[in-house]
Amino acid sequence: MIVPIVLASAVMALDMILLLPVGLTARYAGGEMTLVLRAGPVAVKRLGWRAGAKKEAGRTARRSVPDILRDTPLPLLRMGAEQVLMVWRRYKKRVRVDLVRLHITAGGADPYAAAMAYAWAGMVLEGAAALCADRAVPAELRARADFSGGPTALEAGLGLTVRLGYILGAGICFGTGLLRAYFRYRKTEG
Repeated sequence: MIVPIVLASAVMALDMILLLPVGLTARYAGGEMTLVLRAGPVAVKRLGWRAGAKKEAGRTARRSVPDILRDTPLPLLRMGAEQVLMVWRRYKKRVRVDLVRLHITAGGADPYAAAMAYAWAGMVLEGAAALCADRAVPAELRARADFSGGPTALEAGLGLTVRLGYILGAGICFGTGLLRAYFRYRKTEG
């Protein structure tokens, strides 16, 4: 009688872990990017970057992303992009968008440049509003013009939440699809 109880409790614990909501909140303001990763209600990791900040001197040299992309054959890149799109189409309804925030201040020394930047900001906000209206996402979209000579500034924020089980499922779908496509590619290349 003990074995079924232990197995049932293990399955229940695994279910609880897979139902755990995992969130990502990204914010950009004043040249500083902040990412906060959450597991349930607890903030797990907080990362921040500042524009123009120098990298640490003690880091080991790694290959850059453009170098890796240059060395990867084009058919493999295409297969990876197809797999990403396939997984996104399958799991996009499982992602809950908690926050979309865009505040654009259009400015410039020249009033014409500020007006054109304001028009650009309006087009960006219209596109964001169309994307948010499709999924009934709470959006905070605002544009304003600054004709006093101040610079164009952007404040943005995005909050996403998804269950841990869906992340695991998306990773499995992506990995198996990519491996299948890779082995097909290797077979044709011979």
